[in-house]
Amino acid sequence: MLKKITEDEIVKSLNNSGRYFVAATTDGEILGFVAISQPKISDEMLNKIIWKNEAFKKKVTSDRHFYLERVATKLDCMGRGVAQFMYKEIYQVFPNSLIYLFIVTHPIANNRSLMFHQKQGFEEIGTLQIDLFLDLQNYESILLFKET
Repeated sequence: MLKKITEDEIVKSLNNSGRYFVAATTDGEILGFVAISQPKISDEMLNKIIWKNEAFKKKVTSDRHFYLERVATKLDCMGRGVAQFMYKEIYQVFPNSLIYLFIVTHPIANNRSLMFHQKQGFEEIGTLQIDLFLDLQNYESILLFKET
């Protein structure tokens, strides 16, 4: 994660139709979570993305689009199928949907997330470059997409 999430942010997301998928043990230990929403994407944001194909612009603004806001798995659970388990549930809950997310590539690179999402069938459809995002200068992320 690029920043910590607060309880207020979770409540705000839930109030704006955000949904959380949580993987937990039978005794309630949380192993990971995914936050997914269906935000309205501004034209300003769409125009900042360098698209591999302009047709993807329509897909990420369709009424079938869902944005993966946050994906987190406990460090000691990474590589054990927790995220894959949550994604399978998302695919069942949102069939025939268009799911997308951004993965940071600069100034830090989340290669583990990139490899995981590529194995899940996500494909790169664009790049976002911003001079300053949070506290990261020369920020760059790739936009990945999958149809369920």
